[in-house]
Formats: sequence, C-alpha cells, structure tokens
Amino acid sequence: METKKVIEQYILNYLLSDSELTTLMGNTNIRVGTLLRSDYPPYIRFDLESAIKDPGDSIAMKGTLTMDLWDYTEEGTETISNVLERVIQLLDYKTFANHEKASGIRVYYDTDMRVPDEEEFVYHYVIIFSVEYIRTNVTNVM
Repeated sequence: METKKVIEQYILNYLLSDSELTTLMGNTNIRVGTLLRSDYPPYIRFDLESAIKDPGDSIAMKGTLTMDLWDYTEEGTETISNVLERVIQLLDYKTFANHEKASGIRVYYDTDMRVPDEEEFVYHYVIIFSVEYIRTNVTNVM
C-alpha cells in the first residue's frame, strides 16, 4: 500500500507542477481519491490500482491509473478537452524517478472516453493509463 501512495504522490506532484495544465484548468483542483467540497470545476481525481504482474514474481507490478476529469460549464467542451489532451501528453510514456519503495515507474496511455451525463453542461471524461514498476525494499520475497 505504501508503494501505491508513493506513485500516486509522484503523479499528483507532477501534474500540479505543470503550469500549462493548471493554467488550462484555471485552478489546481487535482486530487488522489476523494475531491474536496470546496473544489470547483474543472477538476481531476485519480486512483491507482495495482497487482502483481506475474504470479511467479512478486516484485514486478502492474497497475491501472484511472483519471476522472470533470467540468460544469455552458461554455462547451473546449476547456475539458484541452485538459484531457494535456494530461495525456504529460503522462504517456512518462518515467518517474526511483524511490526506495519503487523503481522503473512507467506510465502508458491506454484509452479515454466521455461518460454521458443526463444533466446539461456536465462534461465527464475518463482516462485509463497502465503503470508498471518494480517494488524495491521488499522483505518477504521467496
């Protein structure tokens, strides 16, 4: 679980540090897990789910990074579409620095889709990335 949190924090810090992304959004409402009630759109929330890549090897890990992008506006989809494009540019084929808990952290774009909403002016997109990494500092390896 700690390794997952490390990787999520790397991703969060990386996204927040990109001035082009935060300028497109007009805010820094990017969160891991749960959004805050005070967050106003557009915003991004994401989670990483990880699993052992090969049952014979408890060190190599794979994961799915799911990002939800939301906007509520009468202005149309231009802002959220630009945010979507920028997030993909930032994370596709991104390699993060090694950490004492994980090394070889790589992110790859898989797909994105718009999620229909019955409410007018609600724009929700989901982006799916694959994440691969090596767990380091593992004490219970056979």
